[in-house]
Amino acid sequence: MLKAESTEQLKAEPYERTEERTDSRNGSRERDLVQRLKVPGHRNQPFKTMIFDNYSRSESALIAGMAEMVVCGVSTRKVSNVVEKLCGTGISKSAVSDLCTGLRL
Repeated sequence: MLKAESTEQLKAEPYERTEERTDSRNGSRERDLVQRLKVPGHRNQPFKTMIFDNYSRSESALIAGMAEMVVCGVSTRKVSNVVEKLCGTGISKSAVSDLCTGLRL
């Protein structure tokens, strides 16, 4: 998802040369969330993502999203699969359950 957002912001795929291209890629960096992610870097403009705020090491948005899925009736197994697709690495079903323990009515 982060790579797709980077491509959208730059208006070009990696190594693609276009008239619309706004900047070039500049490697990636790791950010702490529930798991480590490789965040794309750009040379002249900051990379912005919907997943977390820049310079924020809080996983609160990810946890809130997982909690909302559970409240809406999504199984912990499916929530775990969604997190794995978004972040590139999984979170156990029991960890999802533990995060949402306080939400049970």
